[in-house]
Amino acid sequence: MSAAARTLEPPSGMEHEVGLLFAQLEEARRRTRELVLGMSTADLDRLAPGSPHSVGAHVFHIAAVEYWWIHHVVLGEGIPADVGREFAAARLDSPASRALAGRDAGYYLGKLDEVRAHTESACWSLKDADLDRERTDPRDGSRATVRWILCHICDHEAQHRGHVQILLRLAAGAEARDA
Repeated sequence: MSAAARTLEPPSGMEHEVGLLFAQLEEARRRTRELVLGMSTADLDRLAPGSPHSVGAHVFHIAAVEYWWIHHVVLGEGIPADVGREFAAARLDSPASRALAGRDAGYYLGKLDEVRAHTESACWSLKDADLDRERTDPRDGSRATVRWILCHICDHEAQHRGHVQILLRLAAGAEARDA
């Protein structure tokens, strides 16, 4: 018996092209959630040899970057002060990311879900024609289409999920050598 084909389908009622991009985001998130689900707090706090960033910091970074692109760039809204303070720990080059220590998988999965609900709401408001609309990145003035931004969020998550997998493998290798 053959397995069902893997497909991507837009949510029923969402604009087709927007929905396909959202389905890609959902597939990336499914894989990230699968990786994080069941991780211990020790795993999430783990630093691989030579890495200043924990596994949890990478996961939190995924959520914060998605929120920033959708809320600030796509929707053109300011970041609320409380969200800005909370997501300060998402900067991987910041010592604030160490403040995430001690958080469990439920915390990180909750942040991923919270941000994804925000992204889904934004996608429901988009029309396919909006995907070609250019937005300005306030950091450097560069321009990007909404389509590119949604693709970038998906790629960004996949890259950091890969970082998490590498960190876990390096840490497991170091533990095996130390045993």
